[in-house]
Amino acid sequence: MLLALAVLVIGLDALVFRALVPGFQEAVATVAPSRAEGLLASFSGGIGEEILTRLFLVRDRLDPSRRATWLAVVIAAVLFAAGYLPAPATVSPLTRDWWRGPSC
Repeated sequence: MLLALAVLVIGLDALVFRALVPGFQEAVATVAPSRAEGLLASFSGGIGEEILTRLFLVRDRLDPSRRATWLAVVIAAVLFAAGYLPAPATVSPLTRDWWRGPSC
């Protein structure tokens, strides 16, 4: 099951999503970080952002009121996602019609 899911994700990436982002391969080819930079970036992205968005927003909202907790989780998720917007913006413009593809 897990192998089939991995094949599905790789296939969708190769056949669908790369076609939706023109210029992606050229942009990837121009960026060549060293192994040390890649390692440091993985810590920054994986640990730093989790701590900044989820820990500090959700930690203080763990009270008996479930509504406040869920609101803090949703706000943290939106801020977490917004933190990733600059990366795709360097490759293609961010528009409201991103899901329609390059033919629009």
